[in-house]
Amino acid sequence: MNEIIQILPQKIGDQEQNVVSARELHKALGLAKSQFTRWIKSNLLENIFFAQNIDFTVFRHDVEIGNAGGLIEIEDYLLTIETAKHLTMLSRTKKAHEIREYFIQAEEKYRELLKAD
Repeated sequence: MNEIIQILPQKIGDQEQNVVSARELHKALGLAKSQFTRWIKSNLLENIFFAQNIDFTVFRHDVEIGNAGGLIEIEDYLLTIETAKHLTMLSRTKKAHEIREYFIQAEEKYRELLKAD
């Protein structure tokens, strides 16, 4: 299975979950980089069906900008796989379909690993 987006174990609230970066998901969906803030606000932060520390958590990290080598601090969101699937379903692109398939395959692989234990 080719990794389209990195899935990592992370604690959200008091529960260990598999999560993805909202910025990585946005990029993988092929959406305009300049539209991330608007996308995350309308699809996650103002969505009454998602709650912070249950469906996602906020974190800040430094990224390098341009050739100048400077760093800026940006805000990102760790999304549970379920939340990422919901956001992906809202997007009607070929890439979104590929990502949904990827999440389904990742879940199946994870279940197989659990059964093997």
